[in-house]
Amino acid sequence: MRKDVEDWIRLHLLPGVGPIRFLNLITHFGSPGEALKAGVRELSSVVNIDKTTAEKIVSEREKVKVEGELKQVEKLGGDIICFLDDEYPELLKNIAHPPPILYIMGDIDLNQRMVAIVGTRTPTVYGRTMTREIARGVAESGLVVVSGLARGIDTEAHKGALEGGQTVAVLGSGIANIYPAENRVIVERIVENGAVISEFPVYAKPERGHFPRRNRVISGLSLGVVVTEAPVGSGALITANHALNQGREVMALPGSVMGGKSGGTHMLIKEGAYLVEDADDVLECLGLERQGEVDREEKIPTSLDENGLKIFNLLKVDEPMHIDDIIRETGLSSSIISSALLEMELSGFIIQTGGLMYMRARH
Repeated sequence: MRKDVEDWIRLHLLPGVGPIRFLNLITHFGSPGEALKAGVRELSSVVNIDKTTAEKIVSEREKVKVEGELKQVEKLGGDIICFLDDEYPELLKNIAHPPPILYIMGDIDLNQRMVAIVGTRTPTVYGRTMTREIARGVAESGLVVVSGLARGIDTEAHKGALEGGQTVAVLGSGIANIYPAENRVIVERIVENGAVISEFPVYAKPERGHFPRRNRVISGLSLGVVVTEAPVGSGALITANHALNQGREVMALPGSVMGGKSGGTHMLIKEGAYLVEDADDVLECLGLERQGEVDREEKIPTSLDENGLKIFNLLKVDEPMHIDDIIRETGLSSSIISSALLEMELSGFIIQTGGLMYMRARH
């Protein structure tokens, strides 16, 4: 962590100082510390800083408390990467209005080759299955999968990536305020095999306006964006639009014309997005080659006890089964079944397809 990190945080936390003004200030003054010393007249000479904003900076700068922010980051085992640090990802640095600060939990080189996979929060079984397969294949090929930790497609992208390699989750909240809350368990695994990052203060809530900003970071970190299932109007299309503006590749998975779940992805394909059906298509679009052969033999979860294996053997690929039917077929209690299903899902052996339906993952 750089020596002047407190100055970076102080300027970052000042009301009215977003990414554009922050970068204008350090471009003009050379550092956050010098910007924080400036008077109203000097500040008003900076591009996009009017007198009212300058007066607010001067009146509020001593009131900002950064100690709590730093202590919480330390408590979480996290770090702070500033725009001028060597660790700051080069691809992200070159987008319009990059985040001045990244809060990070995990240990990963953010300058690795990454691919974003995004989509709807309410996917179909097809969307969940294909997302997980593509994410796993991309990760097995040595790329890092980036997504937004949202329910639905984002969560499946992270899970699939963890089965094959590493993943990065970009938050629309602070790193001490994981959203949605049910993804706290998967966050622990992401931190061990990738990173969770955010540009927002450590305790920031998941406010509506944060997510478009988060989406530009998802695409900004990546060589390209894959939209696997998204209706017209989906937030995933905002990420795709950011990707276009940033000069990234945009890819889309075709889906059913019924139900409207793939209306947005089909629109992207009509507009010129690269049609992908699997991870190899993603690599082809990016001009990359798969690294080595992948062993696709069926994996049996040997860590499970007798009851867990009984449940696993009951499940099939591409045939989701409701938890009530699993209870009836096995004769086991709901608590035993729920525990075993969670263990198998987190290990990548099964997929929850929604509505308490489960099936084996393809390997």
